Amino acid sequence: MLGAIAVVAAQALFVGGWLLGHRQQRRIQERLDAREGPFHELANASPVMMRVAGPDGRCRDVNRTWLGFTGRTRAEELGDGWLDNVHPDDRAACVSTYRGAIANRRPFSIEYRLRRADGVYRPVLDNAVPRFDTDHGFQGYVGSAVDVTEVKAAQQSLVESLALRSAIVGSLYGRLAALDRRGVIIAVNDAWTQSLQERGGEARASGVGVNYVDVCRRAASTGDLHARAALDAIESVLAGRSERARVEYPCGRGSTTEWYAMIVEPLNHAEGGIVISHIDVTRRRRTEQDAQREREDLAHGLRVGTLGELATSLAHEINQPLAAIASNADAVRRMVEASPVDPDVPEALRDIQDSAHRAALVIRRLRVLFKQEQSEPQPVDLTEAITEVVGLLHNDMERRRVRVHLSILPDPPRVLGDVIQLQQVLLNVFVNAGEAMGGAGHPRELRVEMTAREETVLSVAVSDTGPSVPVSELEHIFERFVTSKAEGLGMGLSISRSIIRAHGGRMWATRNTDRGLTMHIELPCLDRVHMPEVP
Repeated sequence: MLGAIAVVAAQALFVGGWLLGHRQQRRIQERLDAREGPFHELANASPVMMRVAGPDGRCRDVNRTWLGFTGRTRAEELGDGWLDNVHPDDRAACVSTYRGAIANRRPFSIEYRLRRADGVYRPVLDNAVPRFDTDHGFQGYVGSAVDVTEVKAAQQSLVESLALRSAIVGSLYGRLAALDRRGVIIAVNDAWTQSLQERGGEARASGVGVNYVDVCRRAASTGDLHARAALDAIESVLAGRSERARVEYPCGRGSTTEWYAMIVEPLNHAEGGIVISHIDVTRRRRTEQDAQREREDLAHGLRVGTLGELATSLAHEINQPLAAIASNADAVRRMVEASPVDPDVPEALRDIQDSAHRAALVIRRLRVLFKQEQSEPQPVDLTEAITEVVGLLHNDMERRRVRVHLSILPDPPRVLGDVIQLQQVLLNVFVNAGEAMGGAGHPRELRVEMTAREETVLSVAVSDTGPSVPVSELEHIFERFVTSKAEGLGMGLSISRSIIRAHGGRMWATRNTDRGLTMHIELPCLDRVHMPEVP
């Protein structure tokens, strides 16, 4: 009996304890639900996916955004059900991360692919932090997951863009550097770095982070004119005074000299800056020098050929004063022998002096025209140049019965150039005109007219009365190897135009209204205020 009572009493205590424990757990859960109620409302209103896990890491709740993304029910996501939507290749990493975080009670962040309601796996970034109660008891995790598909696509696009930009910059010809608005180098290509290494320099001398403007200032302070020009170009574009600048400069390497072109352009960037490129133009400069030498050789050959045709006329013109010198010298000898005080002696001596001077002048002109040497451009008086050439051709024009009419300026603006080359052009034009009128039955007239346009351009027009040329052929007469003379090479006008263009001018031909052609030559004038005095 006592045993039965004891058993009943024990059962009563057990049921009572169970009822008491159940009531306590229910009150605790009610308090938790009451406390987490606002959290659930906030989570459901959040635009990001949220999930709550217990101390064992199993999912206890998810918000509406999570369910809207996966297209599943809340019951399907609870516990470990949410892992069913994780990509199989990422599932093991997720579980491992969760277990490690639970063991250490630490926050974690993991990226994995989660299946969306349409069946497409999208990369999400899951961040979670541990929860603790007031007694610092571990309650599990609360976390949020964000779809980062667009972010990753943007990152990939940026990486590809940077790679493409780097490849483009690296493939650009020449040395290239980008500077910010202060002049500090922010990027360089491989050619820039390689050039520094080849010249024995170090990257830190003109590499990223170095103020390139200061480097140029130090070089300019040594008196280097090319460094000064480079500095002015860089500062001008940096300050916005110029949209683009170009400077060519020499660079000695051993016994050779290389030429580079520095091009400065604004950097298309919100914060401003510039892009500097140094391009090797040595080949072009050498080609230009070779072309210049070839042009000078051809010009010299043309002078020799032209003057060769005039040899007979020039010999006659030189022989006349020399014959007069001999005659006057013989007369003076006889006068002195017969009467030492004859009053005609001084006059005869003056004739000898004038004739000798004339012969010397003709010889000097020939020597100058036959010279083949490079000279620095000098201010040239075209009136004087034309007068000398006309004087040189005087006898030849008389032999051809050509009348020369000059309308030139007494004090024209000077032009900058090589007087010998310009005289060669005039000589070639005058000779061509004289030869063109050689068989004409009508009056043979050569007109030379000089005009100045606002003292900026000096024009010379040479007209003849020879046969004309069709309008369609006017430009062809300046081509090489085009000639109407059986013995001609067809190089004279081509070389003449090249010489005029090298002087910054232009040369062309027009038909006259009645007969013949007019050759036009235009040359830029010097500023008379700043022009150096020419004796």
